[in-house]
Amino acid sequence: MTRTARYKPPAFVQVDVDGLWAVRACYDRPVGDAFERDPVWEEGVPAFQRLFAQLGLAASFFVVGRDLEVAAKREAARALADAGHEIANHSWSHTIGITRLPARELFEEVARTHAAICNAGLPTPVGFRAPGYDVDERVHAALRRLGYRYDASMLPTRVAPLLRLADAWLARRWRPGRRQFGCLAHARAPRVPYFPQREAIHRRDPAPRTSGLLELPVATIGPWRLPLTASLVFALGADRVIERLRHDLYRRRPILFLLHGIDLVDCRQPIVFGGRRSPIAGFDRSADEKQRALESVLRFLLEHHDVVRADQWVARYIPPPEGSR
Repeated sequence: MTRTARYKPPAFVQVDVDGLWAVRACYDRPVGDAFERDPVWEEGVPAFQRLFAQLGLAASFFVVGRDLEVAAKREAARALADAGHEIANHSWSHTIGITRLPARELFEEVARTHAAICNAGLPTPVGFRAPGYDVDERVHAALRRLGYRYDASMLPTRVAPLLRLADAWLARRWRPGRRQFGCLAHARAPRVPYFPQREAIHRRDPAPRTSGLLELPVATIGPWRLPLTASLVFALGADRVIERLRHDLYRRRPILFLLHGIDLVDCRQPIVFGGRRSPIAGFDRSADEKQRALESVLRFLLEHHDVVRADQWVARYIPPPEGSR
């Protein structure tokens, strides 16, 4: 008698490659020479590539278009693609508050990176994430215009105001109206992949698949819907995060585990905040310490989920749009 294979819900591992220059800009710190001498690309990206090769998983790397102007970064992106990873779009300039831009500028943020990825000889991107999870109907319209298959910007968390407070504490400055971590309505968005309504993207389309664009929300855990990111792993510890993930297994819910390039950079030197180190988000930890914590969570996902590339999984549900670039 043969046993029926146990169903494993899909899991997507994704890395936002926010260069050190972009991280510093997020916290209103001087960029300095961090665009050319960027430890995120020099240390973090290769470390993730080695870790994923060791674990045997394929991930999605969301790149900022401006970084592809640097030859060494283009080569690193090609190495990722050659290793079997997806290269996706994370806007041109990593502007926090992309939805506040005029329509033409918003479209250019997506289109310029789309062109930069293609011009670098990389596969045509089909996935996008907005900086700071700042997404609205106009962003989705731009993605449809460019033939994208999925967006991964939705953050359905109930703690967005607390995350904005933590962000302000890190920056030592309160920035009113800053569009980051989504809006209040997004807390009610589905926690599983869904086809969004065109007029209200945090709601499921009652006529599925008519939009041609799938939303892959960042996974959240617990009653407060804490975002499943490396920062959460560093804050709570890998064991507590795994315990929560184990508790949620019965739901058979797809999971998007979000990482950032700086998560495997040695931050014992205060490379972001000048003369101080922050205990939040791993900004005070060594790369080895952070890798051990993340590897534990990744091994759990590999054991209990079908870890797949997002673009390949989405392709099962959405055929290439007509006229896609």
